[in-house]
Amino acid sequence: MEFTATECGFRDGLGSASIGSGTKNHHYVLFGSEADDQHPEFYGVYFEFDDPRDGELDRVRSVVVGNGVVEFELKDRRRIIVRRGMDELQWSTFLRGIHDVFGVEIVQNGQQRT
Repeated sequence: MEFTATECGFRDGLGSASIGSGTKNHHYVLFGSEADDQHPEFYGVYFEFDDPRDGELDRVRSVVVGNGVVEFELKDRRRIIVRRGMDELQWSTFLRGIHDVFGVEIVQNGQQRT
């Protein structure tokens, strides 16, 4: 899946990017850290795209941050490519959230894979 996001951000530990909900082909990604001290099985990074049924913990294998594009590679080898379609302030907030949530083990800065 690939889309150009018209809105994105990161706030209170949650990051997201989407095409505005009023469009015909609405797409989105949502991510955030999940922690429950009483239930350690619910600890990790939650990632969802396009539908809550497509959300689960620790499903992202890698995140490649390029020039105006982010590629999420899932553990099942599917790729979600998000292109920048908004101002630099929103985009940089989204990128900061990616680094904060996924960390250096998963996030790579560089060119998107083909």
